Amino acid sequence: MQGIYLEELGLGFVTTCLEKYWEGMYFFLFFLAGVIWLLFQKKKERRNMAVYVIFLVLTIFNPVLVKYFFAPFNMDDVYYRFFWLLPVSILLGYFCTMIISCVKSWWKKVLLTVGCICLILAGGEPVKEVASVLQMPDNLYKVPDDVLEISEYIHHDSQEENPRVAAELELLMTLRQYDASLYLTLDRDLALCWQGAPNFQIWASTRKYQIEKAIMDVIYAGDISRPDEFNSAVEYTSTEYLVFSKNVDIQLFLQQNGFQFLAETDSYFLYSKRI
Repeated sequence: MQGIYLEELGLGFVTTCLEKYWEGMYFFLFFLAGVIWLLFQKKKERRNMAVYVIFLVLTIFNPVLVKYFFAPFNMDDVYYRFFWLLPVSILLGYFCTMIISCVKSWWKKVLLTVGCICLILAGGEPVKEVASVLQMPDNLYKVPDDVLEISEYIHHDSQEENPRVAAELELLMTLRQYDASLYLTLDRDLALCWQGAPNFQIWASTRKYQIEKAIMDVIYAGDISRPDEFNSAVEYTSTEYLVFSKNVDIQLFLQQNGFQFLAETDSYFLYSKRI
């Protein structure tokens, strides 16, 4: 969750993360109502779920504990994943089932079922979800077509089992998701440091970052002012292929520094190291 930092917000960090995570999703209030309802139930198995949620609130959602014990890990941007521990879907389903089971008439059950569904949909963002479902992916792998094409071009050209690729920032995750045989010579955390993400600036002074930065400056920003550092970084990382946006004008520079044009997709150029 970019832009929300524990150091800046202090005790308000957890609340801000919660608000951002559930922004526009008002059925979270139904979940809280369900927790309170379960807490006062006589059956132990029903109370257990409420006790579980309270335990989370007192530990990993406790602003004081988060501020003093979570801060040293420098993982502010992934803290929101703790919200996945909340049994929102399970409790809402159970809560709705209990309400519907309170009536015996089948037509009343139908009305209550429709009412619960509409209430949950109204408390969320159904239009957005429906639109995303109706939007067909580019391919069966649900990654951009560029990723499939780049992988195919590289394997057709390379004799190596694990070709070494320095890729555009937007492809650092999707390339490996589709083709795990590709070895990415630019580290994602270092790329985020290059972008200026506050949580990743701890890498800025490391030698590894300085080496990879010489490549990122060229293929991400088109900075060709330090060719010697670029060539040294390419050699050090054994980079064989470069994938960069068509918006970056570095083709002549690459040709002058030992790379040759291999292929292009709708959005990217692919260059290989001349042997």
